[in-house]
Amino acid sequence: MKSFRCILVAATLASGSVFAQSAVPAGASGFALAGHAARAPAHAAAVRALRAFAEQVDHGPALARGTARTMNRLARGKQAAPPGFPLAIRDVAVLKQATIGWGFAVNDVRPASLLDGADLEAGARPTGQWRYVIMVHGKPVGLVTMAETDGGWQAVSFGGAGLSADIDGLVRRYGGQPGLRMRYVRVPQASADFIEIKRDAAPARYVPLQAARASLHLEASSRPAGAELVPGLREAVRQNMAITH
Repeated sequence: MKSFRCILVAATLASGSVFAQSAVPAGASGFALAGHAARAPAHAAAVRALRAFAEQVDHGPALARGTARTMNRLARGKQAAPPGFPLAIRDVAVLKQATIGWGFAVNDVRPASLLDGADLEAGARPTGQWRYVIMVHGKPVGLVTMAETDGGWQAVSFGGAGLSADIDGLVRRYGGQPGLRMRYVRVPQASADFIEIKRDAAPARYVPLQAARASLHLEASSRPAGAELVPGLREAVRQNMAITH
């Protein structure tokens, strides 16, 4: 595991990654579908970061040593993903065919605004981060998180395989529908995140993602309005804040 962490750190440095956030890009609060993602914030930087990550993994020390079985796979052109690998792939060699697809801005609801009575739609604000799906042979295998710094857009992390698959199904279902907008909204202090679905001037509905389903005991098929979610979110925030203070 230690050697794999070295690869991840090296890939992060190769792409110029840092862990800071800065000013929020204007108008960068929604979704960029695959056909339009190239014009979205951080897309070009995400492509570069993925290439750097794939290059570092391909030549990293974690793949240069291992069991005889692993070495036999290497000899056949296959490179088994090491334990703890952040993307949902078994063979890291497929990273050479990986591409960047749709992306979305990360919007957070601050606990103070939620406890003060704000609803989800009004309370969600861009954090300055964008996340882009990593696709291999048409399937999502994870996300690369990008943050804007003084040096431009930089990669923060790779991971979120389950989240990428969860959201990809919603993108396929709702993406591109006339009059419909999508937004990723999370309440970190409640361990909950959603895809906000808003059609024209109608009130927004919220699709609970895996974390929200677990923390709020929601069904995957549910599409509650913000007003239905706020009481449970406030209670979760209060409980979690009481534990951490």
